[in-house]
Amino acid sequence: MSDPRILLNRAACLFLLLALCEAPSLLAQEELPTFLPSSIIPNYDRIRIGQFEGLEGSAFVARTGDASSNWYNPAGLASSDGTALNASANAYEYTSITAEGLDTKFGSGRFQSIGTFFGGVIGSPILKGRTVRLGFSLTKPVVWSPGAVTSAGEFDLPGTGEETITTSSKVSMSTSVPAINAGFRLSDNLRLGAGTSMSITNMSTVQQFTDRLLTPSFESRALRSLILDGSVWQVQFTGSAQWEITDAIAVGAMATSPGLQLSGSGLTEFQAVTGVPDGSVDILFRDTTASFEYKLPFRVVGGVAVNLGRFEVEADVRYYGSLEDYNLVDSELPVRIVVSDASGTPSVSEQPFKPLVEDTKAVTNVAIGGNYSFSDSFRLHVGFFTDNSPVGNPASSIFRTVDLMGLSGGVSFGGSLSGSLGFSTSWGTTDERVIGPTLGGQVGASKVGINTFNLHYSIAYTF
Repeated sequence: MSDPRILLNRAACLFLLLALCEAPSLLAQEELPTFLPSSIIPNYDRIRIGQFEGLEGSAFVARTGDASSNWYNPAGLASSDGTALNASANAYEYTSITAEGLDTKFGSGRFQSIGTFFGGVIGSPILKGRTVRLGFSLTKPVVWSPGAVTSAGEFDLPGTGEETITTSSKVSMSTSVPAINAGFRLSDNLRLGAGTSMSITNMSTVQQFTDRLLTPSFESRALRSLILDGSVWQVQFTGSAQWEITDAIAVGAMATSPGLQLSGSGLTEFQAVTGVPDGSVDILFRDTTASFEYKLPFRVVGGVAVNLGRFEVEADVRYYGSLEDYNLVDSELPVRIVVSDASGTPSVSEQPFKPLVEDTKAVTNVAIGGNYSFSDSFRLHVGFFTDNSPVGNPASSIFRTVDLMGLSGGVSFGGSLSGSLGFSTSWGTTDERVIGPTLGGQVGASKVGINTFNLHYSIAYTF
């Protein structure tokens, strides 16, 4: 990571401010400031899930047939004869964020360990017959915690003075999904599935931006800080099917309802201070039980798989519906505003809290994966996937907007006791965004590139 004390030239410092903090225009006394955009990515398909599935780009809705069916297609539970447990994880994830603009780059990287799936299928000898299979799972499909990004810079403004800027940002977002499912075998080649799940989303962001302009005749300063720490609980319902049309061709489909929110609240704290020669403005808001809502859309997945003996391949399409504007953060408490004149005499007033509104667009992602069997106990897996951004209005959203694509691969081995080892990687770059100005009147454009690398491992046991 770059040394946060490094002194940057004028172009680099401006770029760092705009690319990492993306601060809106400094507040005017007559209007409330907007939230600072964070570096949270709300994309739906960033994490690869499952023992074999994650190594093949998660293209498995038509073929899944073990405990991972709890996530990919509950109908696949009915393919399992026995009782089995499965655990898979991203042993390590490396995430790097690289900001570009004005011929300058600034990067930040972090290693972390994350677990992604634990599940089971209940079959024989616990359940007699072949008609019904039950499943349970705990899945973590969203994990985003790229680490803290900090910077500082000083530069001269010819004929004006000098400006000092510091930025810091630390964010995290995760979703855990406990689920209970059932698979039903209608015939040797047709299976149905159903289930219910609870999505628990936790989101946190801590950001700060400071700007100090010093001239021979006056000093101006600006500070913005945001703390957001919330949790949302939602319930969803799933229905699915698998149909083996021939010995070589199979299709699968799954539909999941939009999230029905059961609860959501969190800490919201925002402060904006601007001091100029003729006075200052101090805006402060804090609510420890603010309303917090993060909506999950309707989802439908369809896939076609081809089995050519030693070689299998599947192509899936995942569609996520759009969501009308909703208040991500809202509060009934007022915002407190203190305006002081040049003599320091304060004037206190209040204004209603301005909700943080999110607009989510429809997203279509694709995944293609396959494997080649060298023997009954050893396979090579590869996959490709896309993960497009659902952010509908990048100019006002607190989330980053970036379309990702990625590759995955690895090997699997074993029989009743089996396992796998592999990787996945994804990358993407945001569009340019014009931001500014700073206290010194600076305006520029920036874009941000994101790269991730995950090391996967898993183990499963069939009784």
